[in-house]
Amino acid sequence: MLRYALCYCAELDKLQCSTITHVLEITMSLIAREEEVSILENLYSSDRPEFLALYGRRRVGKTFLIRSFFEPKKAIFFNVTGAKKGSMGEQIGHFTERMSAIFYDGLKIQAEKTWDATFKVLTEAFAKQVPKNKKII
Repeated sequence: MLRYALCYCAELDKLQCSTITHVLEITMSLIAREEEVSILENLYSSDRPEFLALYGRRRVGKTFLIRSFFEPKKAIFFNVTGAKKGSMGEQIGHFTERMSAIFYDGLKIQAEKTWDATFKVLTEAFAKQVPKNKKII
């Protein structure tokens, strides 16, 4: 199981590794999401970096829940979904396309060859494109 997460802290203006503090398994239908929304609200209102691992069966509303909660917030919503059997190059390419769309208004940026290099590009995007008073989700 994943034990550490790379999180961006706007207050400290850097990426940092932290322990995963919350794992949320979605098993309920789309109705009656009070508990999940409460968890998301606590994470969103936190003044420190947080990481949420959201997993569950297909087609139960995980993406809808996240989008419904975070898109209206005054934050930068950065959402990437991986391809189940995609190669590392395909995964990095998809991740880079989402970075381009969110942080560079769709301007094509070069996909890196490693995740380490890709996260460096993401860190640069945070530093150059994100106002200090915005949260990144």
